[in-house]
Amino acid sequence: MSEHIVSRYDEELNDVARRIAEMGGMAERLVDVAVGALIRVDTATAKTVIADDKKLDVLQRECEERAIMIIARRQPMAMDLREVIAAQRIASDLERIGDLAKNIAKRVMALDGQLQSKRFNTGVEHMAAAVAGPAQGRAGRLRDA
Repeated sequence: MSEHIVSRYDEELNDVARRIAEMGGMAERLVDVAVGALIRVDTATAKTVIADDKKLDVLQRECEERAIMIIARRQPMAMDLREVIAAQRIASDLERIGDLAKNIAKRVMALDGQLQSKRFNTGVEHMAAAVAGPAQGRAGRLRDA
């Protein structure tokens, strides 16, 4: 982020960025835990995913409110405005990922303790690795940039 004359503005932008990073870690963890619960048919773990999704929802609302306040107070121009709008979109996408993790957890509850076949578990593990792998690779490349 660029340096602004008003340091409070930079602090507000950094706060939103920090919350987005926190949401990203939480969303990634929720998916990982939900997939693990599905493979093990672990209803107790699935319940924690469902409960933790509410925390992600709260963070998303906070990010959205802060972004709106930045726009209202600071009236950012061009690049700064795009950055604030991008933060809102990213927060929305991460909240949606949390919802999808919650949906996986709800499927675990619907299984009601029925163990799945080895083939099913292998398929789920393969899909989870395919989804997580590219995202982790991109994140590593972005940190190195």
